[in-house]
Amino acid sequence: MDKIRVAVIGGGSAGLTALKALREEGFDAVGFERKENVGGLWSYSSDSTHTSVIQGTVANVSKFISGFSDFPIPRDFPSYMTGAQVAEYFQAYARHFELESHIRFKTIVQRVLRDKTDKGWDIYITGPEGDAVLSFDKVVFATGAETLNVWPPMTGREKFKGTVIHGQSYRRAGTEEKNLSEKERRRYFAKLIKDEWRLLPSPSMAHEHPVIQETFIATLSSGQITPVRGFKEFTGEDLVLLDDGSFIEVDVVIFCTGYGLDFSIMPELEMDGTCGFPMVPASQVLAESRREPYLPRLYHMMFPPRWASSVAFLSWMSPQITTWCAFELASLAITQIWAAEAARELNIEKPPVGYRTPAMLPSLADMNAEVDEYHAWWRGEWAKEKSARPGFVRPHIFYRFLHDMAGTDRELYEWLSKGPVNCYAWRLFDTNPLEIPGFDLSSEGNQPFVGSDDEIVAVVNGELYGHETYRKKLQKEYEFQGQSDCEIVMALYKHYGVSFVSHLRGEFAFVLWDSKRELLLAGRDRYGIKSLYYTIQGNQLLLATEMKSFLEFGWQPEWCVETLRCLAWKCGRKTFFRNVYKILPGHYLLCQNFEPDVHQVMYWDTEFPDKVR
Repeated sequence: MDKIRVAVIGGGSAGLTALKALREEGFDAVGFERKENVGGLWSYSSDSTHTSVIQGTVANVSKFISGFSDFPIPRDFPSYMTGAQVAEYFQAYARHFELESHIRFKTIVQRVLRDKTDKGWDIYITGPEGDAVLSFDKVVFATGAETLNVWPPMTGREKFKGTVIHGQSYRRAGTEEKNLSEKERRRYFAKLIKDEWRLLPSPSMAHEHPVIQETFIATLSSGQITPVRGFKEFTGEDLVLLDDGSFIEVDVVIFCTGYGLDFSIMPELEMDGTCGFPMVPASQVLAESRREPYLPRLYHMMFPPRWASSVAFLSWMSPQITTWCAFELASLAITQIWAAEAARELNIEKPPVGYRTPAMLPSLADMNAEVDEYHAWWRGEWAKEKSARPGFVRPHIFYRFLHDMAGTDRELYEWLSKGPVNCYAWRLFDTNPLEIPGFDLSSEGNQPFVGSDDEIVAVVNGELYGHETYRKKLQKEYEFQGQSDCEIVMALYKHYGVSFVSHLRGEFAFVLWDSKRELLLAGRDRYGIKSLYYTIQGNQLLLATEMKSFLEFGWQPEWCVETLRCLAWKCGRKTFFRNVYKILPGHYLLCQNFEPDVHQVMYWDTEFPDKVR
């Protein structure tokens, strides 16, 4: 079977997590980014048509509840990172997981249309080499929500001789837009907001993400910023009339009136269709204007019901937690859903009882019913409070869906942690224990891997990063049997010997037997994402990623009371079961010449330089 090709549009936090998750699952995912580097709006751009941080931007969410689950933010970064540090972190993430080689930079996706066969998507792009049309099986839109600037009515605009810009175009105070005289510098430099966003009455906190910059109150007190009521109209060359009837004299007006999402990139996307509004394609939305917002038909803010098996949006949801974390969780969910869809189409056998069931979407009718219900709820909230954000999620419903689809076992996580809301615990659980594939469904990827001379045998569970680089390097000295990333264990061992373990990156547990040297190796990844246990029953050394596998070999589980009573969670290599041990993160088990003594060797220490340096 050919690889399933997926286009990921956007190279910000959403696009990076989607690209990584899809490629790890085996999809042939390709990213498209209009800038020359990753980071999305956190990557500074002097192009005023691109939404970008300014040089003084500081993140308004602490790093301790931000970051990606398998790539911690460096310890020496401040609690609230600057925009440049956030961009540096995203770029380090892309380098570490080797994503940049799979992204086409300086490439704009103009539109996405269903192909003539109605089985895939045509991606119309403009890049350094000109225009082109590319074919993909699936598409993830990670273009961000801050794409179209929203302007209020500007009555009398022709009278005003000063500078009028949107916040999207603002880069720095001073002379970029206009050389100001001393007289002009003494005037008010006002940020004016449209009438729906008045300071009084304040917007409802039920629909917003309230935040205040730490120096804001001080600048109000010192008079550097003068708060005013809503903008009404321009009345002269340098005069603005406010809602309360007062006038202010200004040289520059910056409308910080927000953004809208440009759905025209997918003209065939269905909009509305309930609450008394007819269903219209996205191509019609920009050509019309109306007071009530248009709402896309997206199941759980992500999937168009009609094309849920091949299209996903990561740009419309408006979560309450750090968006980076929400995007990563949503990317895991999308990947598992599409992998399960691929398995179903190929009639792959379902997992046995006791394993997590495949992440399947409901019927088309059920998805449309959920969309209608969400539209009705949201429009009801908007009728009460016009500041309600489109795509605002209902946390319980939304996150339950994501966790169920991603297979993160949120209930156990909540039971274990009872602590700050962060994403790191999501990686404690295997999201795909049976390796439901996205591609490479041939028997060449079956395990165990056996060397050409039958001397080396290996079993690997997990995902190995950077295998493509090693595959190219070692292809002359090792004959690869398939495209599985896990087979690189065999090639690395042949090349480096026991020290090969230090070259592994990813989430993995492996067991390797070298019959010629009578050597057994069993190792675990650096962070301990994949589990690996061992016990000795009689004269047998048993290894497994789940203890229940020992039952078939006569193991009788017995609580280790001493561990439970004295060590609690700080149990090192011991477990709560007597004579069952875990291989520690960053360690491998070594057994040679059939000696009864087995011992663990540390191949990686947690004291390591931060990767972004």
